[in-house]
Parts: sequence; structure tokens; C-alpha cells
Amino acid sequence: KKWYDEGLKIYTQKYFGEGIDVRSERITFPIHNKDGELIGVKGRYCGLNKEIEDLYKYLYIVPCNKSIELYNFHRALPHIKRLKEVIIFEGAKSTWFATQWGFPNCVSIEGDKLSDEQIKLLKSLGLDIRLVFAYDKDKDKEFVKDEVSRLTGRMRYGILDTSNLLVDKDSPIDKGIDVWKHLYKLNKYRIN
Repeated sequence: KKWYDEGLKIYTQKYFGEGIDVRSERITFPIHNKDGELIGVKGRYCGLNKEIEDLYKYLYIVPCNKSIELYNFHRALPHIKRLKEVIIFEGAKSTWFATQWGFPNCVSIEGDKLSDEQIKLLKSLGLDIRLVFAYDKDKDKEFVKDEVSRLTGRMRYGILDTSNLLVDKDSPIDKGIDVWKHLYKLNKYRIN
């Protein structure tokens, strides 16, 4: 309900397979590999215990090696190929909202560090695909440049909130569709 109140439609939650684990008081969502095979389940705490919320907001109910996959890759791939662009977020929730808002060519790294395997997946897309990194507000231009430095020979872009529309650790998605579209259209820069 909290995500619904934030604007995440029920059909979007169903599309991404969200559920609930009553025992751990977590909203769950499946993790798939690049071929669409189920490899794990991640959960977001939705109970009332503040300590658990602060320390263990997200955890894997069915563990998997998240560093060898890009979340949502199997769904996004046809759109990435068609649009010649992939948008890379830190977290799954950003891909849900972006997809709902008409940006289905998005994946997440489920963290802020690109693994060697994730780099390989992004490189496998080809030289004609634009890579747009939409990191959270707390990551500066130098951080993003360092993270994407291994993706040489690619069209690399970052989204930087120079308009100060976000705060703290906000994802570019967190303030709604209008802020996202503004950042995507007006705050995108080429990474050399």
C-alpha cells in the first residue's frame, strides 16, 4: 500500500511479481537472471520495528548472487535494443516507476558498484547502445565517472541533479514523473 500511495500502480506491482512474506513482514519481488529464470527473492521490510527498518530494510529471502545479473534485464532487453539506450539505476524500485512512466529500457545494479559481470552484460549490448547512469543524489560526478571507467568505447551518460530537485539519497525517480522527466531531458551529460 505504501508504494501504491507513492504512485506505483497495482498493475505495475503485478507486472514485476511483487508479493508479501507475512513471516518476515516484507514486500517481496522475484529476481531473474538475464534469461528470465527465477534465481532469488528480495524483500523490503514493511513492519513497525524501526531498528529492523534502519538496519535490514532490504534483504534476500531467497539468496542469489545479485552481482552477476542486472535486475530487470530480461524484460528491458527488447526495449533497450529498440531504443538503443539503457538506463541504469541503483535499485529495483526505480525500474518499476520508470517502466510505469514509459521508460521500459531500464535495469538496476542493486547497489552502487558495478561488478565485472555487470560490466560484461552492459558491454554485450553493443557499441550502438547509449548507457545512461541514473545514480542516487548522494553520488557525485566523479563517483559516476570512476564507476563507468571500465566501459570504454561506449556512449556513456550520467544524470546529475544540478537543479537541486532531489535531497539526500533520493533516486532520480523518487520525486515523481515530472522531476524524473526534467532530470532525464535537461540534466544528462556525456561522460568522457
